[in-house]
Amino acid sequence: MPRGSSVGSYLERLAAGPANFARGKVVDLGRLGEARASFLSYGSENATQKELTEEENEAAPNFLIFSQRWPMSACRAWQDRKRTLLPCYLSREPNSWKVLSIWTAKTGKFPTIGPLFCNTSWYFNPHEIRSIGKNLTEDWTSVEVNEYKYFFWAFEWLRSGTCVAQVSTALGSQLDYFSRGLTWLRQYSMTNILADAGIIPNNTKQYLLWDIHHTIKQKLGVNPIIECRQEHFENHLYELHICFNLTLDLVDCDDISVNFPGVSRFTVNNDTLFSNCDFQKPVIYPEVVRNDAMRKFEVESALRRNLNIYNLFHSTYARSTNGSSEPMKWDIITFSQSWPITGCKEWIDKQSSHECSLPQPKDSWIVHGAWPDLRGSKHPVQFCNKTWHFDPEAVKTIETELIEHWTNIETGTSKYEFWAHEWNKHGTCAAALPALNSEYKYFSQGLAWNRQYNMTTVLQAAGITPDDHKQYSVEDIHQAIKASTGAEPVIQCYRKAGRNYLVELRVCFDTKLQLTPCVSGKKVFGGVTVKTNCVSSGVIYPKNVPMEMFDLWDLDANVEEQSWTPSPYEVIRV
Repeated sequence: MPRGSSVGSYLERLAAGPANFARGKVVDLGRLGEARASFLSYGSENATQKELTEEENEAAPNFLIFSQRWPMSACRAWQDRKRTLLPCYLSREPNSWKVLSIWTAKTGKFPTIGPLFCNTSWYFNPHEIRSIGKNLTEDWTSVEVNEYKYFFWAFEWLRSGTCVAQVSTALGSQLDYFSRGLTWLRQYSMTNILADAGIIPNNTKQYLLWDIHHTIKQKLGVNPIIECRQEHFENHLYELHICFNLTLDLVDCDDISVNFPGVSRFTVNNDTLFSNCDFQKPVIYPEVVRNDAMRKFEVESALRRNLNIYNLFHSTYARSTNGSSEPMKWDIITFSQSWPITGCKEWIDKQSSHECSLPQPKDSWIVHGAWPDLRGSKHPVQFCNKTWHFDPEAVKTIETELIEHWTNIETGTSKYEFWAHEWNKHGTCAAALPALNSEYKYFSQGLAWNRQYNMTTVLQAAGITPDDHKQYSVEDIHQAIKASTGAEPVIQCYRKAGRNYLVELRVCFDTKLQLTPCVSGKKVFGGVTVKTNCVSSGVIYPKNVPMEMFDLWDLDANVEEQSWTPSPYEVIRV
Protein backbone atom coordinates (compact mmCIF):
# COMPACT_ATOMS: atom_id res chain seq x y z
CA MET A 1 0.00 0.00 0.00
CA PRO A 2 1.45 3.42 -0.86
CA ARG A 3 2.55 5.26 2.21
CA GLY A 4 2.41 8.91 3.05
CA SER A 5 -0.81 9.87 1.32
CA SER A 6 -4.30 10.24 2.68
CA VAL A 7 -6.70 8.61 0.25
CA GLY A 8 -9.43 11.11 1.08
CA SER A 9 -7.29 14.23 0.63
CA TYR A 10 -5.63 12.74 -2.45
CA LEU A 11 -8.91 12.07 -4.20
CA GLU A 12 -10.39 15.37 -3.15
CA ARG A 13 -7.40 17.05 -4.76
CA LEU A 14 -7.97 15.06 -7.93
CA ALA A 15 -11.66 15.75 -8.02
CA ALA A 16 -11.20 19.47 -7.36
CA GLY A 17 -14.50 19.59 -5.59
CA PRO A 18 -17.35 17.32 -4.57
CA ALA A 19 -17.82 14.30 -6.78
CA ASN A 20 -21.23 13.93 -8.35
CA PHE A 21 -22.84 10.68 -7.35
CA ALA A 22 -26.25 11.49 -8.81
CA ARG A 23 -28.00 8.62 -10.53
CA GLY A 24 -26.64 7.83 -13.95
CA LYS A 25 -23.37 9.64 -13.31
CA VAL A 26 -19.96 8.34 -12.34
CA VAL A 27 -17.02 9.54 -10.30
CA ASP A 28 -14.84 11.59 -12.61
CA LEU A 29 -11.63 12.18 -10.69
CA GLY A 30 -9.76 13.78 -13.59
CA ARG A 31 -6.16 15.04 -13.75
CA LEU A 32 -4.84 11.69 -12.62
CA GLY A 33 -1.72 11.94 -14.73
CA GLU A 34 -0.50 15.08 -13.00
CA ALA A 35 -1.30 13.86 -9.50
CA ARG A 36 0.09 10.39 -10.11
CA ALA A 37 3.56 11.79 -10.76
CA SER A 38 3.84 12.84 -7.13
CA PHE A 39 2.15 9.83 -5.61
CA LEU A 40 4.18 7.22 -3.76
CA SER A 41 3.54 3.80 -5.24
CA TYR A 42 6.41 1.44 -4.50
CA GLY A 43 8.34 2.99 -7.37
CA SER A 44 6.19 1.34 -10.00
CA GLU A 45 4.07 4.21 -11.24
CA ASN A 46 6.36 4.98 -14.19
CA ALA A 47 5.48 1.61 -15.69
CA THR A 48 2.17 3.07 -16.82
CA GLN A 49 3.60 6.35 -18.07
CA LYS A 50 6.26 5.28 -20.56
CA GLU A 51 6.71 2.97 -23.53
CA LEU A 52 7.68 -0.48 -22.28
CA THR A 53 10.73 -2.19 -23.71
CA GLU A 54 10.47 -5.65 -25.22
CA GLU A 55 12.09 -7.18 -22.14
CA GLU A 56 9.71 -5.33 -19.87
CA ASN A 57 6.74 -6.51 -21.89
CA GLU A 58 7.89 -10.05 -21.33
CA ALA A 59 7.59 -9.37 -17.63
CA ALA A 60 3.96 -8.18 -17.84
CA PRO A 61 1.86 -8.71 -14.69
CA ASN A 62 1.59 -12.39 -13.89
CA PHE A 63 0.66 -12.30 -10.21
CA LEU A 64 -2.12 -10.86 -8.08
CA ILE A 65 -1.63 -9.76 -4.49
CA PHE A 66 -4.55 -9.91 -2.08
CA SER A 67 -3.98 -7.66 0.92
CA GLN A 68 -5.81 -7.67 4.23
CA ARG A 69 -5.30 -4.98 6.86
CA TRP A 70 -5.83 -5.02 10.61
CA PRO A 71 -8.12 -2.05 11.39
CA MET A 72 -6.76 -1.31 14.85
CA SER A 73 -3.22 -0.86 13.54
CA ALA A 74 -4.54 1.06 10.53
CA CYS A 75 -6.31 3.43 12.89
CA ARG A 76 -3.16 4.13 14.87
CA ALA A 77 -1.14 4.58 11.68
CA TRP A 78 -3.62 7.11 10.33
CA GLN A 79 -3.80 9.05 13.58
CA ASP A 80 -0.01 9.18 13.86
CA ARG A 81 0.38 10.25 10.26
CA LYS A 82 -2.23 12.99 10.59
CA ARG A 83 -1.13 13.90 14.13
CA THR A 84 -4.77 13.99 15.06
CA LEU A 85 -7.12 13.08 17.89
CA LEU A 86 -9.87 12.49 15.34
CA PRO A 87 -11.68 9.21 15.80
CA CYS A 88 -11.34 6.21 13.53
CA TYR A 89 -14.21 4.60 11.72
CA LEU A 90 -14.43 0.93 12.68
CA SER A 91 -17.16 -1.36 11.41
CA ARG A 92 -19.56 -3.47 13.44
CA GLU A 93 -16.90 -6.19 13.57
CA PRO A 94 -13.77 -4.19 14.41
CA ASN A 95 -11.77 -7.23 15.52
CA SER A 96 -11.75 -8.74 12.04
CA TRP A 97 -9.38 -8.30 9.13
CA LYS A 98 -10.59 -6.09 6.26
CA VAL A 99 -9.80 -6.01 2.57
CA LEU A 100 -7.19 -3.46 1.61
CA SER A 101 -6.73 -4.16 -2.11
CA ILE A 102 -6.15 -6.59 -4.93
CA TRP A 103 -3.30 -5.50 -7.16
CA THR A 104 -1.05 -6.77 -9.91
CA ALA A 105 2.63 -7.69 -9.72
CA LYS A 106 5.39 -8.85 -12.04
CA THR A 107 7.99 -11.50 -11.45
CA GLY A 108 10.98 -12.41 -13.56
CA LYS A 109 13.79 -10.18 -14.78
CA PHE A 110 11.99 -6.97 -13.86
CA PRO A 111 9.93 -7.85 -10.76
CA THR A 112 7.77 -5.05 -9.46
CA ILE A 113 4.51 -4.20 -7.77
CA GLY A 114 2.14 -2.85 -10.36
CA PRO A 115 1.62 -1.34 -12.83
CA LEU A 116 -0.88 1.13 -11.40
CA PHE A 117 -3.55 3.41 -12.90
CA CYS A 118 -3.79 1.35 -16.09
CA ASN A 119 -6.93 3.04 -17.41
CA THR A 120 -7.59 6.46 -15.93
CA SER A 121 -10.67 6.95 -18.11
CA TRP A 122 -12.42 3.90 -16.63
CA TYR A 123 -14.10 5.78 -13.84
CA PHE A 124 -15.51 4.22 -10.74
CA ASN A 125 -19.31 3.96 -10.79
CA PRO A 126 -21.02 3.35 -7.41
CA HIS A 127 -24.10 1.94 -9.12
CA GLU A 128 -22.15 -1.02 -10.49
CA ILE A 129 -21.41 -2.27 -6.97
CA ARG A 130 -24.56 -1.23 -5.15
CA SER A 131 -25.71 -4.86 -4.82
CA ILE A 132 -22.71 -5.49 -2.54
CA GLY A 133 -22.63 -2.04 -0.96
CA LYS A 134 -23.54 -3.22 2.52
CA ASN A 135 -20.83 -5.88 2.48
CA LEU A 136 -18.23 -3.41 1.23
CA THR A 137 -19.16 -0.98 3.99
CA GLU A 138 -18.46 -3.72 6.52
CA ASP A 139 -15.46 -5.50 5.01
CA TRP A 140 -13.66 -3.14 2.60
CA THR A 141 -13.43 0.00 4.67
CA SER A 142 -11.24 3.00 5.33
CA VAL A 143 -10.61 3.88 8.98
CA GLU A 144 -10.55 7.60 8.19
CA VAL A 145 -13.73 8.80 9.81
CA ASN A 146 -14.24 11.87 7.59
CA GLU A 147 -13.44 10.07 4.36
CA TYR A 148 -16.24 9.63 1.87
CA LYS A 149 -16.36 5.86 1.41
CA TYR A 150 -16.78 6.14 -2.37
CA PHE A 151 -13.46 7.96 -2.58
CA PHE A 152 -11.73 4.99 -0.95
CA TRP A 153 -13.31 2.50 -3.35
CA ALA A 154 -12.80 4.81 -6.32
CA PHE A 155 -9.13 5.09 -5.45
CA GLU A 156 -8.69 1.32 -5.18
CA TRP A 157 -10.46 0.78 -8.49
CA LEU A 158 -8.51 3.40 -10.44
CA ARG A 159 -5.15 2.55 -8.93
CA SER A 160 -5.36 -1.24 -8.81
CA GLY A 161 -8.67 -2.51 -10.19
CA THR A 162 -8.18 -1.13 -13.69
CA CYS A 163 -4.88 -3.04 -13.92
CA VAL A 164 -6.28 -6.27 -12.48
CA ALA A 165 -9.16 -6.13 -14.98
CA GLN A 166 -6.67 -6.03 -17.87
CA VAL A 167 -4.92 -9.28 -16.90
CA SER A 168 -7.80 -11.31 -15.43
CA THR A 169 -11.13 -11.78 -17.19
CA ALA A 170 -12.54 -13.20 -13.95
CA LEU A 171 -12.02 -9.77 -12.39
CA GLY A 172 -12.84 -7.82 -15.52
CA SER A 173 -15.48 -5.46 -14.13
CA GLN A 174 -15.91 -3.31 -11.05
CA LEU A 175 -18.46 -5.72 -9.62
CA ASP A 176 -16.16 -8.69 -10.32
CA TYR A 177 -13.17 -6.95 -8.76
CA PHE A 178 -14.84 -5.92 -5.51
CA SER A 179 -16.84 -9.15 -5.24
CA ARG A 180 -13.64 -11.18 -5.58
CA GLY A 181 -12.08 -9.25 -2.72
CA LEU A 182 -15.05 -10.04 -0.50
CA THR A 183 -14.99 -13.70 -1.57
CA TRP A 184 -11.29 -14.05 -0.82
CA LEU A 185 -11.80 -12.36 2.54
CA ARG A 186 -14.30 -15.06 3.46
CA GLN A 187 -12.22 -17.86 1.96
CA TYR A 188 -8.83 -16.76 3.31
CA SER A 189 -9.91 -14.82 6.39
CA MET A 190 -6.85 -14.05 8.48
CA THR A 191 -9.18 -13.54 11.42
CA ASN A 192 -10.16 -17.20 11.33
CA ILE A 193 -6.79 -18.60 10.25
CA LEU A 194 -4.99 -16.97 13.17
CA ALA A 195 -7.77 -17.66 15.68
CA ASP A 196 -7.76 -21.37 14.84
CA ALA A 197 -4.13 -21.45 15.97
CA GLY A 198 -4.87 -19.57 19.18
CA ILE A 199 -3.52 -16.28 17.82
CA ILE A 200 -6.17 -13.76 18.81
CA PRO A 201 -6.13 -10.00 19.35
CA ASN A 202 -4.77 -9.08 22.76
CA ASN A 203 -3.18 -5.82 23.80
CA THR A 204 -0.79 -7.46 26.25
CA LYS A 205 0.00 -10.85 24.76
CA GLN A 206 3.05 -11.25 22.51
CA TYR A 207 3.39 -13.62 19.58
CA LEU A 208 6.42 -14.84 17.66
CA LEU A 209 6.68 -13.69 14.07
CA TRP A 210 7.57 -17.25 13.11
CA ASP A 211 4.34 -18.56 14.66
CA ILE A 212 2.23 -16.16 12.60
CA HIS A 213 4.06 -17.12 9.41
CA HIS A 214 3.89 -20.84 10.17
CA THR A 215 0.16 -20.66 10.97
CA ILE A 216 -0.70 -19.04 7.65
CA LYS A 217 1.60 -21.28 5.62
CA GLN A 218 0.32 -24.42 7.31
CA LYS A 219 -3.27 -23.45 6.50
CA LEU A 220 -2.78 -22.15 2.95
CA GLY A 221 0.36 -23.97 1.85
CA VAL A 222 2.09 -20.82 0.59
CA ASN A 223 4.43 -18.14 1.90
CA PRO A 224 2.66 -14.89 2.83
CA ILE A 225 4.18 -11.46 3.38
CA ILE A 226 3.75 -10.11 6.90
CA GLU A 227 3.89 -6.38 7.59
CA CYS A 228 4.17 -4.67 10.96
CA ARG A 229 4.14 -1.05 11.97
CA GLN A 230 6.50 0.12 14.67
CA GLU A 231 4.80 1.70 17.66
CA HIS A 232 6.74 2.51 20.81
CA PHE A 233 9.53 0.25 19.51
CA GLU A 234 7.10 -2.66 19.28
CA ASN A 235 5.96 -4.73 16.30
CA HIS A 236 2.23 -4.23 15.75
CA LEU A 237 0.66 -6.60 13.23
CA TYR A 238 -0.56 -4.42 10.35
CA GLU A 239 -1.02 -6.07 6.93
CA LEU A 240 -0.99 -9.63 5.59
CA HIS A 241 -0.55 -10.38 1.89
CA ILE A 242 -1.08 -13.58 -0.07
CA CYS A 243 -0.43 -14.13 -3.77
CA PHE A 244 -2.20 -15.72 -6.74
CA ASN A 245 -1.28 -16.52 -10.31
CA LEU A 246 -3.54 -15.39 -13.14
CA THR A 247 -5.57 -18.59 -12.95
CA LEU A 248 -6.37 -17.52 -9.38
CA ASP A 249 -4.41 -20.32 -7.72
CA LEU A 250 -2.53 -19.56 -4.50
CA VAL A 251 1.24 -19.26 -4.95
CA ASP A 252 4.21 -18.23 -2.81
CA CYS A 253 4.88 -14.51 -2.56
CA ASP A 254 8.67 -15.09 -2.61
CA ASP A 255 9.53 -13.38 -5.91
CA ILE A 256 7.24 -10.42 -5.25
CA SER A 257 8.47 -9.74 -1.72
CA VAL A 258 11.63 -8.00 -2.94
CA ASN A 259 9.52 -4.98 -3.94
CA PHE A 260 7.83 -4.45 -0.60
CA PRO A 261 9.63 -1.59 1.20
CA GLY A 262 11.53 -2.80 4.22
CA VAL A 263 10.59 -6.46 3.70
CA SER A 264 13.44 -8.84 4.46
CA ARG A 265 13.96 -12.55 3.91
CA PHE A 266 14.52 -14.69 7.01
CA THR A 267 15.38 -18.38 7.07
CA VAL A 268 14.12 -20.27 10.11
CA ASN A 269 13.82 -24.04 10.54
CA ASN A 270 14.64 -24.52 6.86
CA ASP A 271 11.73 -22.29 5.90
CA THR A 272 11.71 -18.80 4.41
CA LEU A 273 9.82 -15.94 5.97
CA PHE A 274 9.17 -12.53 4.39
CA SER A 275 8.42 -9.56 6.63
CA ASN A 276 9.31 -5.99 7.51
CA CYS A 277 8.82 -6.77 11.22
CA ASP A 278 11.81 -6.64 13.55
CA PHE A 279 12.59 -10.35 13.77
CA GLN A 280 14.28 -9.92 17.15
CA LYS A 281 11.07 -8.68 18.78
CA PRO A 282 7.69 -10.30 19.43
CA VAL A 283 4.55 -9.12 17.66
CA ILE A 284 1.56 -7.37 19.27
CA TYR A 285 -1.83 -8.16 17.72
CA PRO A 286 -3.77 -5.15 19.11
CA GLU A 287 -7.38 -5.55 20.16
CA VAL A 288 -10.34 -3.20 20.09
CA VAL A 289 -12.18 -3.49 23.38
CA ARG A 290 -15.66 -2.06 23.71
CA ASN A 291 -16.75 -1.95 27.32
CA ASP A 292 -18.08 0.59 29.78
CA ALA A 293 -14.63 2.06 30.29
CA MET A 294 -14.18 2.48 26.55
CA ARG A 295 -17.58 4.12 26.20
CA LYS A 296 -16.69 6.62 28.90
CA PHE A 297 -13.37 7.19 27.22
CA GLU A 298 -15.11 7.89 23.92
CA VAL A 299 -17.28 10.59 25.44
CA GLU A 300 -14.38 12.13 27.32
CA SER A 301 -12.19 12.27 24.24
CA ALA A 302 -14.98 13.97 22.30
CA LEU A 303 -15.25 16.58 25.03
CA ARG A 304 -11.53 17.08 25.13
CA ARG A 305 -11.31 17.57 21.39
CA ASN A 306 -14.29 19.87 21.00
CA LEU A 307 -14.29 21.78 24.24
CA ASN A 308 -10.68 21.62 25.45
CA ILE A 309 -11.82 22.26 28.99
CA TYR A 310 -10.36 19.48 31.02
CA ASN A 311 -7.57 16.97 31.05
CA LEU A 312 -8.81 13.74 29.49
CA PHE A 313 -6.72 11.38 31.54
CA HIS A 314 -7.49 13.00 34.90
CA SER A 315 -11.17 13.64 34.34
CA THR A 316 -13.63 12.18 36.80
CA TYR A 317 -16.06 11.55 33.91
CA ALA A 318 -19.19 11.76 35.92
CA ARG A 319 -22.64 13.08 35.94
CA SER A 320 -22.10 13.86 39.56
CA THR A 321 -25.24 13.71 41.64
CA ASN A 322 -23.46 16.22 43.83
CA GLY A 323 -22.71 18.43 40.85
CA SER A 324 -24.45 21.74 40.67
CA SER A 325 -24.29 24.76 38.48
CA GLU A 326 -23.20 28.20 39.57
CA PRO A 327 -25.83 30.69 40.79
CA MET A 328 -28.33 31.90 38.20
CA LYS A 329 -26.66 34.28 35.80
CA TRP A 330 -29.11 34.25 32.92
CA ASP A 331 -32.62 35.59 32.37
CA ILE A 332 -33.59 34.22 28.96
CA ILE A 333 -33.25 30.88 27.22
CA THR A 334 -33.37 30.51 23.44
CA PHE A 335 -34.93 27.33 22.07
CA SER A 336 -33.72 26.62 18.55
CA GLN A 337 -35.12 24.16 16.03
CA SER A 338 -33.18 23.18 12.89
CA TRP A 339 -34.36 22.25 9.42
CA PRO A 340 -32.26 19.12 8.72
CA ILE A 341 -32.30 19.49 4.93
CA THR A 342 -30.56 22.87 5.09
CA GLY A 343 -28.38 21.66 7.95
CA CYS A 344 -27.19 18.81 5.75
CA LYS A 345 -26.41 21.18 2.89
CA GLU A 346 -24.40 23.40 5.22
CA TRP A 347 -22.49 20.38 6.61
CA ILE A 348 -21.61 19.13 3.11
CA ASP A 349 -20.55 22.59 1.99
CA LYS A 350 -17.96 22.66 4.78
CA GLN A 351 -16.21 19.59 3.35
CA SER A 352 -17.20 17.64 0.27
CA SER A 353 -16.51 14.25 1.90
CA HIS A 354 -19.14 14.81 4.60
CA GLU A 355 -22.31 12.72 4.64
CA CYS A 356 -25.61 13.25 6.46
CA SER A 357 -27.69 11.08 8.75
CA LEU A 358 -31.15 12.59 8.45
CA PRO A 359 -33.96 11.90 10.92
CA GLN A 360 -36.95 9.78 9.97
CA PRO A 361 -39.01 11.35 8.61
CA LYS A 362 -36.47 13.77 7.19
CA ASP A 363 -39.06 16.53 6.69
CA SER A 364 -39.46 17.36 10.37
CA TRP A 365 -37.89 20.13 12.41
CA ILE A 366 -35.44 18.88 15.03
CA VAL A 367 -33.98 20.37 18.19
CA HIS A 368 -30.66 22.14 17.97
CA GLY A 369 -30.45 23.36 21.52
CA ALA A 370 -31.71 25.40 24.47
CA TRP A 371 -29.27 28.20 25.23
CA PRO A 372 -29.37 30.41 28.35
CA ASP A 373 -28.27 34.03 27.97
CA LEU A 374 -28.30 37.33 29.82
CA ARG A 375 -30.02 40.29 28.20
CA GLY A 376 -27.67 43.18 27.58
CA SER A 377 -24.53 41.20 28.34
CA LYS A 378 -21.66 41.12 25.88
CA HIS A 379 -20.39 37.84 27.30
CA PRO A 380 -22.06 34.52 26.47
CA VAL A 381 -23.36 32.35 29.29
CA GLN A 382 -21.52 29.09 28.67
CA PHE A 383 -19.69 26.21 30.41
CA CYS A 384 -21.03 27.04 33.86
CA ASN A 385 -19.79 23.86 35.54
CA LYS A 386 -16.70 22.34 33.96
CA THR A 387 -16.73 19.32 36.26
CA TRP A 388 -20.29 18.25 35.48
CA HIS A 389 -19.72 16.17 32.37
CA PHE A 390 -22.34 14.59 30.18
CA ASP A 391 -23.35 11.02 31.09
CA PRO A 392 -25.24 9.03 28.41
CA GLU A 393 -26.85 6.89 31.11
CA ALA A 394 -28.69 9.94 32.46
CA VAL A 395 -30.78 10.20 29.28
CA LYS A 396 -31.03 6.49 28.50
CA THR A 397 -34.82 6.40 29.00
CA ILE A 398 -35.38 9.15 26.41
CA GLU A 399 -32.56 8.21 24.05
CA THR A 400 -34.92 6.95 21.33
CA GLU A 401 -36.73 10.29 21.31
CA LEU A 402 -33.46 12.18 21.28
CA ILE A 403 -32.22 10.19 18.29
CA GLU A 404 -35.40 11.05 16.40
CA HIS A 405 -35.96 14.65 17.49
CA TRP A 406 -32.58 15.95 18.77
CA THR A 407 -30.65 14.45 15.90
CA ASN A 408 -26.97 14.68 15.09
CA ILE A 409 -27.06 14.77 11.29
CA GLU A 410 -23.27 14.74 10.90
CA THR A 411 -22.41 11.21 9.78
CA GLY A 412 -19.17 9.95 11.27
CA THR A 413 -19.63 11.71 14.60
CA SER A 414 -21.22 10.17 17.66
CA LYS A 415 -24.70 11.23 18.71
CA TYR A 416 -23.38 11.41 22.27
CA GLU A 417 -20.75 13.88 21.11
CA PHE A 418 -23.48 16.30 19.99
CA TRP A 419 -25.53 15.92 23.15
CA ALA A 420 -22.39 16.17 25.31
CA HIS A 421 -21.53 19.44 23.59
CA GLU A 422 -25.00 20.89 24.19
CA TRP A 423 -25.01 19.82 27.83
CA ASN A 424 -21.51 21.00 28.72
CA LYS A 425 -21.82 24.31 26.92
CA HIS A 426 -25.44 25.21 27.67
CA GLY A 427 -27.08 22.62 29.91
CA THR A 428 -24.75 23.20 32.85
CA CYS A 429 -25.89 26.84 32.82
CA ALA A 430 -29.58 26.00 32.40
CA ALA A 431 -29.23 23.71 35.44
CA ALA A 432 -29.28 26.74 37.74
CA LEU A 433 -33.05 26.60 37.23
CA PRO A 434 -34.68 23.81 39.31
CA ALA A 435 -36.86 22.79 36.35
CA LEU A 436 -33.71 22.11 34.31
CA ASN A 437 -31.25 20.99 36.98
CA SER A 438 -30.36 17.59 35.54
CA GLU A 439 -29.46 16.19 32.16
CA TYR A 440 -32.75 14.33 32.06
CA LYS A 441 -34.78 17.49 32.79
CA TYR A 442 -32.81 19.63 30.36
CA PHE A 443 -33.13 17.27 27.39
CA SER A 444 -36.73 16.35 28.25
CA GLN A 445 -37.69 20.03 28.22
CA GLY A 446 -36.16 20.44 24.78
CA LEU A 447 -38.21 17.51 23.50
CA ALA A 448 -41.35 18.93 25.12
CA TRP A 449 -40.84 22.31 23.46
CA ASN A 450 -40.25 20.57 20.14
CA ARG A 451 -43.66 18.91 20.46
CA GLN A 452 -45.45 22.02 21.70
CA TYR A 453 -43.96 24.49 19.23
CA ASN A 454 -43.19 22.17 16.34
CA MET A 455 -42.38 24.32 13.35
CA THR A 456 -43.32 21.61 10.87
CA THR A 457 -46.95 21.90 11.97
CA VAL A 458 -46.86 25.66 12.50
CA LEU A 459 -45.63 26.44 9.00
CA GLN A 460 -47.80 23.84 7.32
CA ALA A 461 -50.91 25.37 8.88
CA ALA A 462 -50.04 28.63 7.13
CA GLY A 463 -49.50 26.93 3.77
CA ILE A 464 -45.71 27.15 4.06
CA THR A 465 -44.38 23.77 2.98
CA PRO A 466 -40.96 22.60 1.77
CA ASP A 467 -40.29 23.41 -1.88
CA ASP A 468 -36.93 23.43 -3.65
CA HIS A 469 -37.89 26.24 -6.00
CA LYS A 470 -40.49 28.42 -4.32
CA GLN A 471 -39.44 31.40 -2.24
CA TYR A 472 -41.39 32.47 0.82
CA SER A 473 -41.18 35.91 2.34
CA VAL A 474 -39.50 36.27 5.72
CA GLU A 475 -42.46 38.30 6.93
CA ASP A 476 -44.92 35.50 6.06
CA ILE A 477 -42.84 33.01 8.05
CA HIS A 478 -42.68 35.49 10.93
CA GLN A 479 -46.44 36.07 10.91
CA ALA A 480 -47.22 32.35 10.72
CA ILE A 481 -45.18 31.56 13.82
CA LYS A 482 -46.42 34.58 15.75
CA ALA A 483 -50.07 33.77 14.94
CA SER A 484 -49.69 30.16 16.07
CA THR A 485 -47.53 30.54 19.17
CA GLY A 486 -47.90 34.15 20.21
CA ALA A 487 -44.13 34.43 20.14
CA GLU A 488 -41.97 36.63 17.98
CA PRO A 489 -39.49 34.20 16.45
CA VAL A 490 -35.93 34.57 15.29
CA ILE A 491 -35.53 33.39 11.69
CA GLN A 492 -32.10 32.14 10.66
CA CYS A 493 -30.98 31.62 7.07
CA TYR A 494 -28.01 29.87 5.51
CA ARG A 495 -26.69 31.98 2.65
CA LYS A 496 -25.33 30.12 -0.38
CA ALA A 497 -24.84 31.22 -3.98
CA GLY A 498 -26.89 34.37 -3.40
CA ARG A 499 -29.87 32.51 -1.95
CA ASN A 500 -31.38 32.34 1.53
CA TYR A 501 -32.12 28.83 2.81
CA LEU A 502 -34.26 28.48 5.92
CA VAL A 503 -32.09 26.73 8.52
CA GLU A 504 -33.27 27.57 12.08
CA LEU A 505 -36.30 28.98 13.87
CA ARG A 506 -36.04 30.16 17.47
CA VAL A 507 -38.36 31.19 20.25
CA CYS A 508 -37.37 32.37 23.72
CA PHE A 509 -38.46 31.76 27.32
CA ASP A 510 -37.93 33.54 30.62
CA THR A 511 -36.84 31.91 33.89
CA LYS A 512 -40.43 30.80 34.49
CA LEU A 513 -40.28 29.04 31.12
CA GLN A 514 -42.90 31.38 29.69
CA LEU A 515 -42.57 32.76 26.16
CA THR A 516 -40.76 36.08 25.99
CA PRO A 517 -39.36 38.22 23.14
CA CYS A 518 -35.95 37.09 21.92
CA VAL A 519 -32.95 39.39 21.86
CA SER A 520 -31.83 39.60 18.25
CA GLY A 521 -31.10 41.97 15.42
CA LYS A 522 -34.13 43.37 13.62
CA LYS A 523 -34.86 44.09 9.99
CA VAL A 524 -37.92 45.52 8.28
CA PHE A 525 -39.39 43.67 5.30
CA GLY A 526 -42.65 44.84 3.72
CA GLY A 527 -43.38 47.04 6.71
CA VAL A 528 -42.98 44.11 9.13
CA THR A 529 -40.21 44.11 11.73
CA VAL A 530 -38.53 40.71 11.74
CA LYS A 531 -35.73 39.30 13.87
CA THR A 532 -33.52 37.59 11.31
CA ASN A 533 -30.10 37.30 9.73
CA CYS A 534 -31.61 36.76 6.26
CA VAL A 535 -30.27 39.43 3.93
CA SER A 536 -33.42 39.63 1.79
CA SER A 537 -37.08 38.73 2.06
CA GLY A 538 -37.13 35.72 -0.27
CA VAL A 539 -36.34 32.45 1.54
CA ILE A 540 -36.17 28.90 0.17
CA TYR A 541 -37.57 26.20 2.46
CA PRO A 542 -35.84 23.26 0.72
CA LYS A 543 -37.51 19.90 0.33
CA ASN A 544 -34.52 17.84 -0.78
CA VAL A 545 -30.77 17.72 -0.43
CA PRO A 546 -28.91 17.29 -3.75
CA MET A 547 -28.44 13.60 -4.54
CA GLU A 548 -24.67 13.58 -4.15
CA MET A 549 -24.98 14.44 -0.48
CA PHE A 550 -26.69 11.18 0.39
CA ASP A 551 -25.56 7.65 0.89
CA LEU A 552 -26.72 5.90 -2.31
CA TRP A 553 -27.63 2.72 -0.46
CA ASP A 554 -30.17 4.63 1.63
CA LEU A 555 -31.74 6.30 -1.38
CA ASP A 556 -32.26 3.38 -3.71
CA ALA A 557 -35.51 1.73 -2.70
CA ASN A 558 -34.92 -1.05 -5.21
CA VAL A 559 -31.82 -2.30 -3.42
CA GLU A 560 -32.69 -4.79 -0.72
CA GLU A 561 -29.31 -4.56 1.01
CA GLN A 562 -29.51 -1.20 2.70
CA SER A 563 -26.65 0.46 4.49
CA TRP A 564 -26.47 0.34 8.25
CA THR A 565 -26.15 3.28 10.59
CA PRO A 566 -23.29 2.89 13.05
CA SER A 567 -24.15 2.78 16.72
CA PRO A 568 -22.61 5.57 18.81
CA TYR A 569 -19.74 3.24 19.62
CA GLU A 570 -19.02 2.32 16.00
CA VAL A 571 -17.04 5.56 15.74
CA ILE A 572 -14.46 5.32 18.46
CA ARG A 573 -11.43 7.03 19.88
CA VAL A 574 -8.32 5.03 20.55
